[in-house]
Parts: sequence; C-alpha cells; structure tokens
Amino acid sequence: MPSTEHQDRVCILEELARLMDFSFHLSNLPDGSRPDVCRFDPATNGIFMGEAKATEAPQCRATRMRFLNYLRWLAESRAASTSSVCAICFSDHKQTTPWKVFLTIGLKATNLANADIHARRLDADLGIVWATLGKAGNHVKQSERRSSKAS
Repeated sequence: MPSTEHQDRVCILEELARLMDFSFHLSNLPDGSRPDVCRFDPATNGIFMGEAKATEAPQCRATRMRFLNYLRWLAESRAASTSSVCAICFSDHKQTTPWKVFLTIGLKATNLANADIHARRLDADLGIVWATLGKAGNHVKQSERRSSKAS
C-alpha cells in the first residue's frame, strides 16, 4: 500500500496534469503498466505521465527501468509527443539535479530528447522536474490558445 507521502505527491502531479488540460484519467498503459499519474488531452492528443517518489532515488535501478518502460511506450504510442509531458515529484529538493539527469537520459534513450526540462522546489522538502516534449513549451502554448478562444 502506498505511503501517505507517496499519495501526496500523486495528488500534486494530478493537479499539475489537470492545470495543463490533461482532462482524461488513464488507469494503465496498454501493456498493463501503471504510472502513478497518466492523463490524456483529447484536444492535443498528448499524454501526461507522472511518477511520485517518496523513498526511491534517481540511482535506483528498478526505478530507472520502470520509467524507461513508460517512456518507451510513450515514444511508440499514437500520442502526440509534441504535446506530452513527463514529470517526477520527489521527496528531497536537493536531488533536483540527479532527477533532471535521470529524466534527460530516459528521454534520450527513447528518442524523446527534444524537450524542455523544468524544475521547481515546491516547499521545504519537495521538488518536481518535468519535461515538455516536442517544441519548447508547445503544450502550454496550445492550452493558452484554447483559453484565449474561450474568453
């Protein structure tokens, strides 16, 4: 059973995905694997894939392999990689650089390397890194266009 800390990070990732207009929850990938957060934006055909880490470190082999499998699926899927986002919310903001490296290596290994990688400290301890795939900031720009059309 996931810890309270893990669930808190899942909630943060869910909220970030919703704020970026990834409105549909996907319970698991077609291969049966389950990222902590997986959401779809039908307007852009993009996927938001997020992992919440309470105790795992970027050096953990099992973590690397699991995340790499998610990225491989994303790279081979029909999702629009230019509108997709991959994110990791983690316990120790001091590990921001290793998590950014972890994400960068995974993206390069799956030919999803054309990405802007961002990082933020969320509070005294928590950190988050995310990659906006494709053209820099493409998904955010599309979301802003939809919002301005609705106004």
